[in-house]
Amino acid sequence: MEALTRKQEQLKQKQDAYKRALEEAKQAQQNANDNYIKGSQNLQKLENELEEARREMERMEKAGDNSSKTYKEQAKAVSNLEK
Repeated sequence: MEALTRKQEQLKQKQDAYKRALEEAKQAQQNANDNYIKGSQNLQKLENELEEARREMERMEKAGDNSSKTYKEQAKAVSNLEK
């Protein structure tokens, strides 16, 4: 009987360890999902910034302002965002 009690305790410990590992895996998956969403949102934000920078550069070109310091800074900003 004593051997069965010990075996039961060992099995209970293993079960608890598996439950902890499962919870840790679930938490890791949730963290990965959250990071994926944040990364996707950041990418969308950068794409929007790039598009706005391109539009501003086009406005400057149409206005004939493609030799000024501001235009050159804008072109550099667009180039940096494209990387």
